[in-house]
Order: sequence, then C-alpha cells, then structure tokens
Amino acid sequence: MRLLVTGGNGFLGQALKPLLPKGWNAVGLARGARDPDTFPVTYHSLESLLQSENAFDGVMHLAAQIREPDTGPAGFLPSNVDLCSTLVQAFPKARHVLASSVSVYGPRSGEAISIATPCGPEGPYGRSKLAAECVIGVVPDHAVIRFSSLLGRGMKPQTFVPRIISDARAGKRITLLGDGGRQQNYLDVRDAAGMCLTAMQAGGNVVTLGVGSRSWSNREMAEMVASRLGAEIIHSGTDDSPSNVYSMIGCIELGQGVRPIGTTLDWLVEG
Repeated sequence: MRLLVTGGNGFLGQALKPLLPKGWNAVGLARGARDPDTFPVTYHSLESLLQSENAFDGVMHLAAQIREPDTGPAGFLPSNVDLCSTLVQAFPKARHVLASSVSVYGPRSGEAISIATPCGPEGPYGRSKLAAECVIGVVPDHAVIRFSSLLGRGMKPQTFVPRIISDARAGKRITLLGDGGRQQNYLDVRDAAGMCLTAMQAGGNVVTLGVGSRSWSNREMAEMVASRLGAEIIHSGTDDSPSNVYSMIGCIELGQGVRPIGTTLDWLVEG
C-alpha cells in the first residue's frame, strides 16, 4: 500500500504512524515542519508533492483548519476543501478516507445524533467539513468518518481537558462554568487513528461516526481529573454551551471498540 497522509505532522497523523502495517509506504504532506517529520518522506508544499508523485493507492485526509484563521471564515477553505479537491482530481483511482467532524450536524442539544440525523452546520468550520465530504463523495472509492472531540497528548492546550489538567497541576483547583452539566463526547486519538486505518483497509463506500462509547459532563471529567491529581473543584458563572450525545444506530463500526475514558485520562495525566 502506497499511502498519502495529509496533516502528516498533526495530532491525528502522529497517532496514525505507529499503527501502519509493516510494508506500507506512507508519505506525509505537512503544513508545519517538525524535527523530525512524522513520516520519513514528507512534503511541505502541495506543489512539490504533485510534481514528484504520480499515484497512490490511498489518500488519508487528516489535514484540517479547525479554528478560524486571521483571514476570516474563507480561511477554512484552503485546508478543508481546496486541498481535498486537488488531491481527488490528482489521484482519482485511490481510496480516499476523510477525517470529518460531528460539526456537520450543527448544535442539537438534548437530541441523540445518529448517522441518519440531517446535517445542518451553522458555523463556517462545519460547513467547510460538509463541503469536504461532498468532494470526497465524488470518487468511486471513499470513506468519511465524523469524529467527535479527540483526546491525546499534543492536543491544543486551551481546550477543556488539557486546561483542567493544567489547572489541577498548577493550583490544585479546577474551575467549572455553571454546574458543569454540559456533556461532550470524547474519543482517544489513538482509537481515531485506528478507525482511519480500518476505513482505509475496508472495502465499500462508508459514512459513519467516530465517537466514544458515551458522552461525559464537564463535572464528571473534572471529578476524574481531580481524583488523579488531588485537586478541588469550584464553580463559577454560567455555561450555556450545548451538550452533545450520539447514537451508533445505523453506523458501520470501525475497529474493536474504544478505550475507556479513564485509560485516556491516565495517559494524559502521566504525560
């Protein structure tokens, strides 16, 4: 298998690398430089990739612009849509696997989201990921995985779980907005990488969810972190953020299940 991995130096790309079967020839496409790169052969521009490579058996679309760039909402297009479109046209015979997002559904607090739930993204990020799904759906051989929030070492420090771990370490105190009842679904990045690999190896066109076994409230997550690091929990202000819960009914499951949330938290705390 000759495989192209976009976002090769990113959060999900780094988790994918150790899972690749022996004998696979993986090439990375990376926006930022690492020392060393995740993949031995890594291109740092799309132009150099297209000039040097003629064909791939598979393309793993892991690159993503998640936070709105300084250029505004249109800044989501180059990484989330245009890159997919260019690679679909350049390698139409490859199997294309897209790491998409549950953001394509939009906010649906209190409603269990399933693969049959109509998409209705409200923000530019979710719209760009839905557009990418349409692009990938053009090729004859493809899979789309709509991921929830991924947890793992190297994730953005300002997101909820890394922040409460950092606060618990630094001041032995975790501050939650409101009563901490907001629910979010979490998936270990190593399990997400395994799902991507399974989707690449599987046959047939697939659109499925990549989510954890259940959703957890902010309070539950804080309690688990606090118990590991000896911190107290305090509450402040209010939190009107929507909760997100999911149902796997009608989904094609990828892999052999997912790690318990406690196992992932142990990995993060130890790191």
